[in-house]
Amino acid sequence: MNVARWMERRSFIEPDALTLKEGSVSLNNAEFYGRMLRATSFLNSHGISPDDRVAVLLYNSSLFLELFFATARLGAIFVPLNYRLASMELDYMLKNSGSRLLVFDPDFSNKVEGTEVAEKVQILFPSGKDGLAELPFDSEPGAKGAPDEKEVSADTPLLILYTSGTTGRPKGATLTHGNVFWNAVMHLNEGLYREKALANAPFFHVGGLNAIATHNLHSRGSLIIERSFDARRALELIERERVTCMFGAPTMLEMITREPLFETADLSSVRYFMAGAAPVPINLIEKFHKRGIRIRQGLGLTECAPAVCLLHDQYALLKPGSCGKEFFHLEVRIVDEGGKDVAQGELGEIIVKGPNVMIGYWGDPESTLQTLRDGWLYTGDLGRKDSDGFIYVVDRKKDMIISGGENIYPAEVESVLVQHGGVAEVAVIGIPDSKWGEVPLAYIVPEPGTTPQPEELMKFCNSRIAKYKIPRQFRFVRELPKIVTGKIDKKVLRQLSL
Repeated sequence: MNVARWMERRSFIEPDALTLKEGSVSLNNAEFYGRMLRATSFLNSHGISPDDRVAVLLYNSSLFLELFFATARLGAIFVPLNYRLASMELDYMLKNSGSRLLVFDPDFSNKVEGTEVAEKVQILFPSGKDGLAELPFDSEPGAKGAPDEKEVSADTPLLILYTSGTTGRPKGATLTHGNVFWNAVMHLNEGLYREKALANAPFFHVGGLNAIATHNLHSRGSLIIERSFDARRALELIERERVTCMFGAPTMLEMITREPLFETADLSSVRYFMAGAAPVPINLIEKFHKRGIRIRQGLGLTECAPAVCLLHDQYALLKPGSCGKEFFHLEVRIVDEGGKDVAQGELGEIIVKGPNVMIGYWGDPESTLQTLRDGWLYTGDLGRKDSDGFIYVVDRKKDMIISGGENIYPAEVESVLVQHGGVAEVAVIGIPDSKWGEVPLAYIVPEPGTTPQPEELMKFCNSRIAKYKIPRQFRFVRELPKIVTGKIDKKVLRQLSL
């Protein structure tokens, strides 16, 4: 069950097949496995043993994945950290996880100085311009001297992934070897096999790590690794490397369509783009369809490693706004406040049960008990299911606006406004109102070359949603604040609205 065995099996079955390419350096299965064993020896030499936590503060890289699988081989627990966070935030995660070792890129030295952890190790770079980051070995270890793979069960913790923390302290979702394995199997069930994937979504996030990297390595695919996302660079790599798939938030996909190269690049190798973190607007789906690229969108959660639902590309325009149906080995229900199933089409909370659901939040039994109840994960997402079984996420429970006793779901209002030709992006929040308690406020990013007016937008909404749902105010901005996953940071917008 140890996921580190995936790389041993790849090396045995197809030693010469491509594992990954980073910059100008390619590694086949045998080469990557050798580097993974060296990383295992490195961790072992630093005293890492089963259940120890190994934190990393690294860009997307081969080394990131080598350390992930090396940690797994030792039966230890991997803790990837978001390098965009401040030193105090990182320090909280290191202390909360009880990490024994922190491996970090020299770019983040200043942030690391303000953290407390038993041991810190800065990685090295080769003297040549092109090459892979290296670990600073005291003496060169032989791959043959790597410790044997530790026996683990499906319930053995493997990974602590911290939630975005947009509403409070981040929580460490604890995923097991079984969770990551079943996430990979469920992607395989959906036909995601032997892809050549562009891996430019951050590995410290569940989307970048498990919606692209680990499940592709499990299914004997390969990765084109980019340390971060750049729209033009993505198009260039797709054409040059003959990439077959990519994962990204809708904002990333939107940035790709705005690149002039989008109209001329050879994208014929692409089977699909996979989108998560937020619904994909219809007009954006249509832009990709015109270029022959299909969009698969889904619902994923850090707590589910992340597979929950997937909308296959043939339904992208037939079921607009849907995140699809649950993955093959999952159960999804929509329930009321008492935990009873709601009627078809009615709104309720989405709850999930399956072998990829986390075992809890690290060091936070109270939050674990609130979220995991009777074997079900209560997601906090409000949704409904149509007559064909397709699921629609309406909004987060905590984002709901109550205006004059009526419930308003910002995502519903946003889905209407984004259909207006002058609206590129939109975010709706509730603001205090002396008469109604709360009323909607819309932040709008206009499409380039357009200047939509509040009266025009209100009139556009008037025939599409109830009057009480229409925003009372509109604020026009050049961009919306976002967290690293591409989700709009509504906490920042609420602060701006005060």
